[in-house]
Amino acid sequence: MKLASFPNEAVGGYTFVRPDNDRPYAIVTIAQLDMKRMNLGIVAGTKEPGGKIGNPGPGKVPGDIVSSDRLVAAFDGGFQCRDGQYGMIVDGKTYLPLKNDLGTVVGYKNGDIKIIDYVGQDLGKDVAFIRQNCPILVIDGRLGVEDEKNRKLWGRTMTTAIYTWRTGMGITKNGNLLFAVGNSLTPSTLATALRMAGALNAVQLDINPNWVRFNIFTPKGNGKYDSKPLTPDLKNGASSYLNGYEKDFFYVYKK
Repeated sequence: MKLASFPNEAVGGYTFVRPDNDRPYAIVTIAQLDMKRMNLGIVAGTKEPGGKIGNPGPGKVPGDIVSSDRLVAAFDGGFQCRDGQYGMIVDGKTYLPLKNDLGTVVGYKNGDIKIIDYVGQDLGKDVAFIRQNCPILVIDGRLGVEDEKNRKLWGRTMTTAIYTWRTGMGITKNGNLLFAVGNSLTPSTLATALRMAGALNAVQLDINPNWVRFNIFTPKGNGKYDSKPLTPDLKNGASSYLNGYEKDFFYVYKK
């Protein structure tokens, strides 16, 4: 995976895995990013997760990141408020309060990223953002999925089946970020895919074809970008990420 912001450095790559022996057509694309050279941020959407309860977000990548031509990638965040009311805090603003027993992405001001099973523990004073979504998928290298047919926990699909497009985020032992996306997945096969790719800890992000996205940005100068999705099957959400999107999302930028 070539990243224009790093023309002479191998800081990103991707591969494919098949985590389900009974469904060999369930192919998962896994992107890996070297977070020693990049930072991760998150933006609350104009409507989700907190807009409907009076806490709307900006819905777009911060202007200083865009204008400095440092934007590298952006990808989907968590569920809508109605689907779990999973917590989100950014720069000290609470869009939804935290809840226990959930997979939780914690970003720190120094650029460190942790994925934890949140049970009310102290997260420290230098937290930049927190986003929760569903129970944890992988914890300390072990699969953590339980009761995967419970739609209140893992999200509503567009059919009666639990198989659908799913995305997830993982952190490797050396701190690299993993993003996984694939169709015909369950929570457990998504977790298996992330563990196969080296995730020490991982969470599910958004699900269903309309909401799963990963965009790679190529700066053209003066805050303008070309973009493309990670795979041809994914929607190109670049314009929304730059100009305003109703749902929350993560973004990656050059340090």
